[in-house]
Amino acid sequence: MTLSSAKFGFFKRKTMRLIAWIYLIWAILSHRLSSFESIKRKWLMPDPSGLIDIILAKQIRLSIIKANQLSPFKSNCLSQVMAASSLCRHYKLSYTIHIGVKKTGSTLKAHAWLTSDSFLICGDDDLVQYAAIDRLEE
Repeated sequence: MTLSSAKFGFFKRKTMRLIAWIYLIWAILSHRLSSFESIKRKWLMPDPSGLIDIILAKQIRLSIIKANQLSPFKSNCLSQVMAASSLCRHYKLSYTIHIGVKKTGSTLKAHAWLTSDSFLICGDDDLVQYAAIDRLEE
């Protein structure tokens, strides 16, 4: 039995994944219907009361991945970050949201990712190609 499964039992993991799925669907719909300023104000502001817990961060990451696989809608990085930030606030985990861009040929590509301490919860592993233009933290 691993430390992760000892701290998070079967039902606790399944509950977190259900909550992640609900937050992801809600985030996708909000992303499609709201402006970025509204999203930033309502979804992306960090909660200053959280603590860093690497096991909890890993469980949130897995929950977002699983929720994304089971979602009936296509989600992008911002929707996933919105859902992950809601989960972090729900479980009182401190986090930082990063928004960056990269230039590919003649186009700009934007990307959002979420970290807790230095652990990547949501976003691609190859983030060195993005220049961070905004960072929301406590």
